Amino acid sequence: MTRKLFIAILIIALLAGSTLHASAANALAGININITDATTPATMFGFKGNTASFTSTDGRILGTMSVTDMNAVIRKVGNGSLPPGNWPQLTGMEWSNWFADEFNKLRGLGDGVRESVLGAERFTDEWIEIEIAELIRLVNQEREKTGMHRLEICDELMDFAMVRARELGETGLTHVRPNGVRMTNEVATRGNTAEDAFNGWMNSPPHRRAMLGEGGFRLWNRMGVAVYRHGAIIVFER
Repeated sequence: MTRKLFIAILIIALLAGSTLHASAANALAGININITDATTPATMFGFKGNTASFTSTDGRILGTMSVTDMNAVIRKVGNGSLPPGNWPQLTGMEWSNWFADEFNKLRGLGDGVRESVLGAERFTDEWIEIEIAELIRLVNQEREKTGMHRLEICDELMDFAMVRARELGETGLTHVRPNGVRMTNEVATRGNTAEDAFNGWMNSPPHRRAMLGEGGFRLWNRMGVAVYRHGAIIVFER
């Protein structure tokens, strides 16, 4: 076996095998990553229990890392101890996209591949319409389960919700609009699908209370819903 052939086999084994240590050029440097798919772009990152997973658009797990290591990376980004680079200031579900991007770059798939995949497969007018309808269904279904009345759909609120969904790309997951006005009658989250967004809200006590009118929250009567590249949002009105 020649040296070149041995090196090629070794590289293939590392990419398809159990554990990979990220290079120093990547934000995941020094972290043990269990890669199960070396070529499919990751579009989401999340955790359950003690394991964090990188997943594709169809939900397949492409790689895993421990939640302990995940938190270590987040701390490094926060305290500036990562190698020189334009490391982001992130909150909430923004971390999901960032970790997926770093995982893609780690495997040599390039920067921006996640957005490219999502842009090609999603965010058509038809897809947006379907996801909005599903999010409306999920919200009202959950409200009915808890004995709350269904929320009516308001065209004006629907239009405003889309404006706010587009603004998330500029402001991130914040209730403060680009003009400085603070919104108190909305919930927003990241997610590739209506189900992702809904589950995110259900797992967040403040967002859950807002949607279901629990714990002294106002009893909303109408809502506007939007889904866009930067996330999903619901705007409420009495």
